[in-house]
Amino acid sequence: MNIEDQTLELGFNLSTNVIQPAPGDLIVVKVSHLLTVSQREMFTEKLQPAFEPFGCKFLLLEGGADIMLVKKAKPDGC
Repeated sequence: MNIEDQTLELGFNLSTNVIQPAPGDLIVVKVSHLLTVSQREMFTEKLQPAFEPFGCKFLLLEGGADIMLVKKAKPDGC
């Protein structure tokens, strides 16, 4: 199932990339501003159940934060 098939009422405009989550995936949700405690709780209450059927977890980033993975370079340089 495609995550875009899910309808969530969060009170925010959301845009998603077309994603097909697989078990064990981490889905990062990014908002451009800081959230109140109640908004953060609302995101968790709405999103966690939406991602659980896919076997995924989610991470909520706010305030314009970005997340990236930097891997250690291999000895051969690539």
